[in-house]
Amino acid sequence: APALKTRHSHAFAALLAFMLGTLTSLAIETLQSFLPSRVPSSLDLLCNGIGAGVGAIRHWAVAL
Repeated sequence: APALKTRHSHAFAALLAFMLGTLTSLAIETLQSFLPSRVPSSLDLLCNGIGAGVGAIRHWAVAL
């Protein structure tokens, strides 16, 4: 979010950071389905998405 706010508004930067964090987690969980020793989990995706959202909102709130 700090890198994105130089080109976009604080709210849009926070939204974009949340989306990028969640999509990164989705990509990792998807790739784990191809590894025999790893098990993809929708709970991991949910928790990582919530964490990305909390971090983005926290940065947005501090920036205001």
